[in-house]
This record gives sequence, structure tokens and C-alpha cells, in this order.
Amino acid sequence: MKQTAYTVSEVRSKTDWIAFHGLSKTIYQSYPHLSPIPEHEARRLLNQRKNPYFRTYRLIALLCWIDDKPAARITIHIPRDLNSSSVATFGFFECIDDLNACSALLKRAENICRASGVSALEGPYNPSAGSISGIQLTNFSSPNVYTEACSPRYYAALLGECGYAPTAYGRTFRRDNTDSRVAQMRKLEATGKYRIWNPNRVQLAVAFKALEEIFGASFANNRAVQPRSYESDLYAALGLLDAWMRDSIHIVYDGNLPVGMIVCLPDISEIVKNYPGRNSLFRRFHIWRRKKSATRLIVYAMGVKEGYRNTAAAYLLAQSFMQTAERFEYIYSTWITEGNDPPAKLADRFGLKPWKRFAMYGTTLESTKLIHHPFPIQERSTL
Repeated sequence: MKQTAYTVSEVRSKTDWIAFHGLSKTIYQSYPHLSPIPEHEARRLLNQRKNPYFRTYRLIALLCWIDDKPAARITIHIPRDLNSSSVATFGFFECIDDLNACSALLKRAENICRASGVSALEGPYNPSAGSISGIQLTNFSSPNVYTEACSPRYYAALLGECGYAPTAYGRTFRRDNTDSRVAQMRKLEATGKYRIWNPNRVQLAVAFKALEEIFGASFANNRAVQPRSYESDLYAALGLLDAWMRDSIHIVYDGNLPVGMIVCLPDISEIVKNYPGRNSLFRRFHIWRRKKSATRLIVYAMGVKEGYRNTAAAYLLAQSFMQTAERFEYIYSTWITEGNDPPAKLADRFGLKPWKRFAMYGTTLESTKLIHHPFPIQERSTL
């Protein structure tokens, strides 16, 4: 009887990249209620020439094959300066339900990291300031919202059997706007001291200067967020422009000082799924036309600087946001790390309750030992 051969190769050619992106489509055909990251967005994030993330990280993409069919994929991001960080991250992890394929892929990734002087490997983080992060642990039957991580139930077990352990947990939150038990937010009139600004798309560059300042103060403990910079935040935001609406950003100012912000967008996951492929004008037009009927609102980021969290500034920000939220049936948050209390308390203030749970996984690497496989592994450079 012929023994199955597992081959692992680096993704280099155009054919390799087609197989890399095609694997996600193959896996999620069995999970039609889930919406993985769109191919055009994955390609944009993996563009080493344009993505600011790759100024500080080196990208290597891998595919595991079973008899010339792609079975698992991963990207690894190795710090260019190991003096500042010796931890590599991985992203875009997808795998069929096959332990040998998963093990082959991860061991090859570990060997590459080990040879590069890396001490640990952790993920999944996608290479973006607004990273889609984590392995889903609960609520597998519920659809995910746009850019929320999703994965089949068996992913956590595969990583665990390959020697990876949870390094951090996070939750997303949800509120049902039709739930009469949720108390209405206290309404306050704007005062001369505090004011709200809702920037439009043309003003994004200016708005992100303010957001960067608030992010630094409010999200220092959120493990799901990659190291931030003005350029990386702006590049991440470009992937969300399809979902942009006139009041997506709410910033509260104390005079000229930005002290709090909320970034929210309609969920366009189902719309995007119906218009796959490259980000053409035709596709963008249909998304723009149909997103007006979206019923779910996603809070991508929210934070208030310390010292303003129980003041009229926070309530004014909440009032402005709730005027937007009233147009939607549901409100969702993105990942909030367990133990990062300020964003969780702010979510609770808006009536959002814990919804899905996720975990980051990692392993330490011994620099003196390469991993050998108990089953046939062959190297291949091209398809």
C-alpha cells in the first residue's frame, strides 16, 4: 500500500500563491456560514512592498501538500531586528482536519524560525495593525462578522496536539438592540469644554493622528493589537474602506486634545462573500449599494484616556455612538483581551455582553535542535 507523502514548500511562484489562497476557499466550503478573510484583502496584507509591517518583519509563506493537493498553509513573520524582539508570529493559518499535515507545516515553520535565531513562535496574527487574530473556541454555529477571526472547531485541537499552548485569551462582545432589558445610555448636551468630531473619508489622515494618540493610551494591554504606528494604522484602515459610512469615527475632544474615540463600521461579510475576487470598481459599487441594508454594526476600536473615563466626555462619546447604533439590530465588538479591563468595561457600558472566545497559541523553540518527522516529508520549491 502506497504511503501518503506530505511535502512542505515555500510559496514563491504565482501558481503557489493561487494554491495558497485557494486552500481557504476549499476548507470553508464546508462552513458556508463563516466568512474568512477575502482573497483581495489577504493579497493586500501580504504585499511586502506596500505593507509597512514588513519593514520590521520578514515574511515566509509555506504550504503543505498531500499528493500534490494543498492541505495546510501558514505565514511566518520573523523580526528583522532580533535584539528588539526574538518572538516570531504566524498568520493565515488554515488546515484540513489532518494532524500529519498540520505537524509537517508547523515543524517546517519552527525549523526556519529556529535557524533565524527566534526563541518563540506565536499566533495567529495577520500582518496588520488591526490584525485578525486568534483561534475560535466557542459559538461555532454563529456567523462571524467582517474581519472577525473564524475557524473550524478542530483547529484548537490540531495546534494542541502539535505542542502549542494558549498564550492569551480574548473575547468578542455582542448586543441585541431589540433587547428591551438593555438600559438606554444617559444623554448629555454638548458643552463648550467637550466636542465630538465625525471625520469624513477625506479627513482620514488627520483623524488617524488623533486615533494614534488615543490608541497608545487605551490599548497598551490588548494582545490582539500589533505594534502600532501612524503608517500601519492607515494601511490597516484601507482594508475597511469598503464598509465606510459617514459616521464611522467618533472622536471626543477636550479643547484641542483628543481624549476618546470609537471606530465602527457595518458588517459587510455576506456582501463581500457574494462579490469575491479582485477589488474592482464594479465590486466596490455593489458593496457600497448593498451595505446600506446591513443590520449588524461592528465596533472596531473604542477607548477613552485615563482621567476621562467617568466624565461627561465619555458620556458625550457614548451618546454620539448610540445615535449611529440605533440604525442597526446588533452591535458587535472585535477582540478584547481577557484581563484588559478598560475596553471591557466600556463594552459593558454600551450593553455589550461576551459573545465568542478566542485564543492565541505559541511554542518555545530550542535553538540547538531541529525537528524530524515520524512520517515521510519531502522538500519542494515549486509546484
